[in-house]
Amino acid sequence: MATEPQAASSTAPSWTDSPIENELPTYRAISSWAVASLVLGMISLVSFASLTFVAASVAAIACGAAAQRSIRRYPDLVTGTGLANLGITLGLVSGLAAPTLSTVQHSIIGRQAREYSTQLVEALESKGMADAYWLGQHPQVRAQMTPQGLMTDVENTPEQEMAGPDTRLSMLRAISQRLASGDQHIHFDDIEGRGFSGITPFAYVRVMLDGPETEDFPAVQYALFRVEGTDYEGQRQWYVKDVVFPYESGSQASVVESAHGHEH
Repeated sequence: MATEPQAASSTAPSWTDSPIENELPTYRAISSWAVASLVLGMISLVSFASLTFVAASVAAIACGAAAQRSIRRYPDLVTGTGLANLGITLGLVSGLAAPTLSTVQHSIIGRQAREYSTQLVEALESKGMADAYWLGQHPQVRAQMTPQGLMTDVENTPEQEMAGPDTRLSMLRAISQRLASGDQHIHFDDIEGRGFSGITPFAYVRVMLDGPETEDFPAVQYALFRVEGTDYEGQRQWYVKDVVFPYESGSQASVVESAHGHEH
């Protein structure tokens, strides 16, 4: 029995409703503000070494906020929320933590320098030149020699064998000469500056000498000690790096520039 042929069913795909067209993602540009925020946030981490870079923290936060506003306003055109958030986070961490850490460190330096300087002026007034000079030495030297042994070694060393004149010794001798002139006293007065030179903590300590005016000395004089700290045997110990006597109170900046260059 013959049958009539059936029309073949069409299997060709229809291109009128192509899924490819609907699946293509919309391109969104990364916000330049977000990129700037991240870069500035990374730079701001240097503020832990120098507070000058705290300005980068503020800029990182400002750029991150600008990026977030731009992304909210044009969500179909701009992206970069994650970069902006990271930049803001870095800016907040460095901007808040670095100044706080610096304040704490400077406070510790001031307290330690004052305690050390108090010992130094007590040695000058009551114990004598040898003890004061010994106390002003690097802790490694103090561990190897006694005050009298150090003075004997210095006095018996020919000048040509020395690395150079020790201005600390001559200044301490001048101070001791005043204290020996009768009814003279020496006191810790103030700390004119403190900080770090590289990784070395330092402080400029001003001491006051007073007593009856004499032909050689006025009623009041000042001396400036630059003291530095070093880690020795597991703790920070201090020593005298330089001494200026007589010293005009408040002129520490000119002393630093002429004798040491600019501090960091």
